[in-house]
Amino acid sequence: MANKKFIPTPEQREQVKAMVGYGIKYDAIAAVVKNPHTGKGISKHTLINSFPDELAEGASIANAAVAQSLFNKATGRGVGAVTAAIWWEKTRTGMKEVSKLEVGGPNGGPVHIDLRYEDKDL
Repeated sequence: MANKKFIPTPEQREQVKAMVGYGIKYDAIAAVVKNPHTGKGISKHTLINSFPDELAEGASIANAAVAQSLFNKATGRGVGAVTAAIWWEKTRTGMKEVSKLEVGGPNGGPVHIDLRYEDKDL
């Protein structure tokens, strides 16, 4: 007996788009999206084949919404969790803060390390 073709509902399309936007992995999304013929989650292969637009657009839509929210907060047009928005922006768009530590000896010269062994029994 042939399997019936999985046809996504509009609600499932929105669910997949949202979950991708939240950063949830494909395997987890596939487990949540139920096939009405089996009552079980779909395969990752079915997810990729049945929801190509949602998978492609979900993260970008979520990133744009957070970026807009952060922009509004930064320009005084909104209130809310600025720290969370900044964290999202950095982690999801590849931004990062970089710290640089330079170590040098006297007058910028090389660092000299003097290792001494002490015998406490003496």
